Amino acid sequence: MSSLSSSFFSVSGCLLGSAVKAVFLCSSIFSLVAKKENYGVFAEYYGKSGKLIKVAAFSYDNRVMYEGKEYPYISQVEIRDKINTEDRTLLNMTPAQFVTFNNSKFQKDRLVD
Repeated sequence: MSSLSSSFFSVSGCLLGSAVKAVFLCSSIFSLVAKKENYGVFAEYYGKSGKLIKVAAFSYDNRVMYEGKEYPYISQVEIRDKINTEDRTLLNMTPAQFVTFNNSKFQKDRLVD
């Protein structure tokens, strides 16, 4: 594994506004970021009381090519509930595929109602 940043960052409130706030009920998010690759590997979600409610681990086993260079791409997110410890969510991502298409696809006269 690559070297990890020794510092955490905190975000007060949820990042995506009230819709997400209602779902996660969080007041702080702490993330551990790989220094060299600059992507998240672990996150902790805390409730308003300061209690740890969820943790997430991120895997980057997929690869994506961009401008002739290969980069790691997210392959899995595992979210574990720290209140209901039996509960977990596992999100498996398929490898990203980039498709080239004609820009005329976005012209107003070509859009379907």
